[in-house]
Amino acid sequence: MPKVGERAIPRPPEPGLYALSSDDQLRRLDGSPEWEVRNWALRADLAPDTLLVIEHPALARRHAALSAPSIELRRVAWMRSEINAEGAVMPAAEWQWVDTDLPSLAEPMQVHWISAYENTVVARPLRPLAQGLYAVHFAETDPPLRARFGVAWSGIDQQLYAGLNCVDRYVGEGAETYRACTDQAVDISVLPLRKLRVQLTSAKRQPIGGEPGLVVHGTIANTGSQSAHVPQLLARMLDKDGRVLGQWLFPAEKQMLRPGEITAFRTDIRRPAATLAHIGVELAVPEPRWRRADTQR
Repeated sequence: MPKVGERAIPRPPEPGLYALSSDDQLRRLDGSPEWEVRNWALRADLAPDTLLVIEHPALARRHAALSAPSIELRRVAWMRSEINAEGAVMPAAEWQWVDTDLPSLAEPMQVHWISAYENTVVARPLRPLAQGLYAVHFAETDPPLRARFGVAWSGIDQQLYAGLNCVDRYVGEGAETYRACTDQAVDISVLPLRKLRVQLTSAKRQPIGGEPGLVVHGTIANTGSQSAHVPQLLARMLDKDGRVLGQWLFPAEKQMLRPGEITAFRTDIRRPAATLAHIGVELAVPEPRWRRADTQR
């Protein structure tokens, strides 16, 4: 059996996209949407050393030309909102995971031709894959083959992952592009979000489910003259030296506020660290200085 490094590479049973995880079993990645949903559990918790194995007749012309095939691997992003040509922010209708072409989400790989098998390559990530959600894009076919898989996905804090892999979709002029939430061309400060004011009202230590806990309450007020969408809130725990002990996303009670309207929020912290000294809550959008509410503990 041919090898890539120390890993033996089984022959794919038919053309398609496959993952070869640390148990040395090939797992099919691509299929119909219904098949992918039905079989997601088989692909959700692969190992960090997963290899991609692709067998497809479309590879023949690349092999003959001795050129590298077009295979990409990227982390899947969470879409926070859409921004139209006028710069208006439209909240996403539902929680959406999206595949993008952002270089910041790409995982570098090395491609190996498997000469023992016809039209087969192995794509090996250059570093162990972090816990998360990934998309494979094989552009040698028309339309391209696409598939998703997870690395230890069942055990991840999905809200925290979403905050770290957040994008906005820009639409207009018949085209759409994605940009990272932390790399915006639109000046968010001129949008209605600038009129949202976050305030912590209490942070009390009390039992949660029989364990020591801290319950944080606060409010968000729309001080503007337009209705405003309330994005997810980002909570951070810091020690006395400003080091981040933990962070997570959570929603307010209302996601849309009329002018002058106020909504409440609550987030619970189970078994807070003994070194916890400071809690901050802010709107999960770039440049949060004017939206932040903080408290010392």
